[in-house]
Amino acid sequence: MRSPAAMREFHFDKAFQDVDRAEEPLLCMLYLDAISELDTVKAYKRHTHSILKPVPGDHVLDVGCGLGHDVHALSLLVGPSGAAMGVDRSRIMIEEAISRHSAANVEFHCASAESLPFDDFTFECCRADRTLQHLIEPDRAVREMYRVLKCGGRIVVAEPDYETLLIDAGDPGTTRRILSFYCDSLANGRMGRRLPSCLFEAGFRGVQVSAHSFVFQDSEVAERALGIKGAAARALKAIVITPEEAGGWLDDIANSATQGTMFCALTGIITCGIKPEAS
Repeated sequence: MRSPAAMREFHFDKAFQDVDRAEEPLLCMLYLDAISELDTVKAYKRHTHSILKPVPGDHVLDVGCGLGHDVHALSLLVGPSGAAMGVDRSRIMIEEAISRHSAANVEFHCASAESLPFDDFTFECCRADRTLQHLIEPDRAVREMYRVLKCGGRIVVAEPDYETLLIDAGDPGTTRRILSFYCDSLANGRMGRRLPSCLFEAGFRGVQVSAHSFVFQDSEVAERALGIKGAAARALKAIVITPEEAGGWLDDIANSATQGTMFCALTGIITCGIKPEAS
């Protein structure tokens, strides 16, 4: 297990665009494991499962399944008469997921979200969680999920919107430049706000939206989840901020951590919809 210091150097905004070609794929796995243990993440995942409403006997699909945490949880909900399947374009992730989660009603496939290896009308439920933000063509992935769902099938997609990232640190202008740079470094840093229109344009109806706030008051937890300090270092390297601004900003974060006044928050958007019955 890498130290917290090593985790601070992990640039998840780039690594998850192509895990198999990332400099250190192991850090992607460590990141997913660490995130899955956070209480606030566990709570919102339970919420997405309750919205998806899988029942025993359903066939469910998790797109961008990573290490298979949610596939395992869904397999328990659909039971032995159903099936939980996970898709991820990373062969490294899929191999690890297979090694962790062995069950008769669980399957994992290495494939891209934009070209799912399933027939039309295969699943009753489909979900994607923090996947679309890393894709060049997220709309195509949503259309693929529409295709493989049965008529009347349900979809839930959850994405953060990094333009909602808040942190109480230093000069507001410096903070604004760092966080804007952070958002822009992702393939789709503002994906959260696009979800309702994205689902509707793909053909889903009954589209509903909810929001979940991830609040961090522990600096190490915030760092593990978001890599804020690394973002400041990259903003400095890109000449978005000066060395003096970077130093002052990081000092302010360190001081707030020492005083117990650390505050950081991010909004995640959860959107669900239904594939209409054939007319």
